[in-house]
Amino acid sequence: MHMTDLYPITVTANRHIHAPADRLWALWVTPSLKRNWWGVSEGGDLFECLTEPWTGGRIAYAMRPRGAEGPVERVTGRVLAADPGRRLLFTWSWAGEDAPAMDTTVEATFDPQSDGTEVRVVHDGQPNATVSEIHAKGWTDKLADLDRAASAEAAGCLTRLWAAMAARDWDGVAACLKDDITVDWPHCGERITGAAAFVTLNRDYPGDWRIGPARVSALSEARAVAEVRVDLPPDAWSVASFAEARAGRITHLTEHWTRHGQPPAWRVAQGPRA
Repeated sequence: MHMTDLYPITVTANRHIHAPADRLWALWVTPSLKRNWWGVSEGGDLFECLTEPWTGGRIAYAMRPRGAEGPVERVTGRVLAADPGRRLLFTWSWAGEDAPAMDTTVEATFDPQSDGTEVRVVHDGQPNATVSEIHAKGWTDKLADLDRAASAEAAGCLTRLWAAMAARDWDGVAACLKDDITVDWPHCGERITGAAAFVTLNRDYPGDWRIGPARVSALSEARAVAEVRVDLPPDAWSVASFAEARAGRITHLTEHWTRHGQPPAWRVAQGPRA
């Protein structure tokens, strides 16, 4: 007899998220990323997290109230089937400090769409209406948390872009950009339209240029700025790179390039400033 024969109630949660399926999969199965969003709506701290996203892999989570003492909730399970980037089917054995363990099954699917991904969670084996209501709210909240984590990825996109630029990884650069991106360089009045044009321009830029580490700051969920030094001896530039992102890719860049040099004579004559 199957578990669903004993407990026939099923909970389903759906959410359309403006981010690529592969990125959502990474947020779901990578412990260092999952800790940042899982349980945020519930005020939870996911202090233990293990996800092995392959058939037979282990699932283990432990969550407690964030910044406060409180009961610990634990989940363990095994992966029954995995299609990387698309589907994860796993058992879900939950136990709170004052509740017995309960075995159920969860299927999370990530269906790519033209403007993002349809994420669906189906949780089988609910023993009664009370538990099903708890899980329905829980999964709805978790998909909202996943959405917010994906939407706040402008800083991540910009970090990956400059790392790919520094490595001359042109496929990696293209993967960070929307195909119809626009890039503005106000210092010289240029606008580059399209990811292919931006990649070609940088790939063919002459000289042995080097890009230093990018210091990236999030301005909002969809906007970020990077401060970067670019060297092309004997010259060097400081770059302020402002990015807007949607659906896991950069849609617009405004970059201000300033060549390093000496202050003008009139400022030197004024002497040092405190």
